[in-house]
Amino acid sequence: MSRFLVSYSEANNSTMQQAISHMAHAASNICRVFFPSRLIVSGPFVKNPQIWAAFCDSFQQQNRFFGQALPELSMSQISRNSRIYGAALPVLEQTLIELLAQ
Repeated sequence: MSRFLVSYSEANNSTMQQAISHMAHAASNICRVFFPSRLIVSGPFVKNPQIWAAFCDSFQQQNRFFGQALPELSMSQISRNSRIYGAALPVLEQTLIELLAQ
């Protein structure tokens, strides 16, 4: 997917606009719950400069009226394998603790 999006030139496509809007909405909700000073985004959206710019614009528009300082948006180029490992790490650590406690 990320290889496809790197060269995708239709950030104005209605389906892509909807995806960007949903992603910005999800990021906005995260910020309204946790109030981070910085939000790091990874995945296919950050691979394409047009899509990243559209996401940043949508995020700013959705949060303009809340009176809160917007968090800094940063992009991360971590690999998919690192994300999978990061998601699985708590389960692996808990299992290791249980095995060592036996």
